[in-house]
Amino acid sequence: MATYIHWPKYHQALVAPSHVRSEQGLVVSDHDEALERLLSLEQSEGLWNRRLLGQEIWPMLRLSRYLQETNDGVFRPPPTSEAAPQRTLQNIRNMLVSAQHLLGAGPIAQPKRDIWVLSWSKYRRGVDNRGGRQCVFAEGLREQLGSRLLFLEINNGNLPHQKREDLGFVDLPQRMSLWTARAGGELLAHLPGMTKPWGDEFSSSLLYERALYTGLMRAQARRWIEKARPLAVFVIYGSGNQFSR
Repeated sequence: MATYIHWPKYHQALVAPSHVRSEQGLVVSDHDEALERLLSLEQSEGLWNRRLLGQEIWPMLRLSRYLQETNDGVFRPPPTSEAAPQRTLQNIRNMLVSAQHLLGAGPIAQPKRDIWVLSWSKYRRGVDNRGGRQCVFAEGLREQLGSRLLFLEINNGNLPHQKREDLGFVDLPQRMSLWTARAGGELLAHLPGMTKPWGDEFSSSLLYERALYTGLMRAQARRWIEKARPLAVFVIYGSGNQFSR
């Protein structure tokens, strides 16, 4: 049985206040008020206990909802310097690199690497003695468990094929799951009786997309875990990573 460790819980550490004003002698930030509205919504709607298509999806929606509250209820996606066609092309490149990393059976083919580390390629800022890039947040793990570690990463740093035995980019199954979920979410949101599953507060297509994506990725993870049987799974996740569209 694998042990799932989320370290640290960055998704709950929300951004610091940027707008501050004085009310009745007290310093109140817009972000503090947004957080209060978010917590109130979570409690009144029971969002942590809600499921859609059998999946818990609120953790994937929480940060975007908080950002929406800081913008007076209007959701503004993070700005990007890349045009959509360029992003799509880069995603395809990353999928091809991922295919090279996962050639064969992927993590199933490395039974001796029984400690998995789920991470992002942007964290590969360090350089080892062979000139290869290393995850800067995993030095302690490498010192203690180096030969047993297998890093499974989303290549959000757009790195080329790294030719490492301890690394596999998972963009191929991740991106295919995301695109499938996006198309399925749009379809489900327009079926009779399927509209507005959580009322007017949330986009129906987004809710179904997250639910489908969660189910597809969990199914992929379950297949790998059942066959490879890792002894432990560590998750390294920082607040700078947004859900990729």
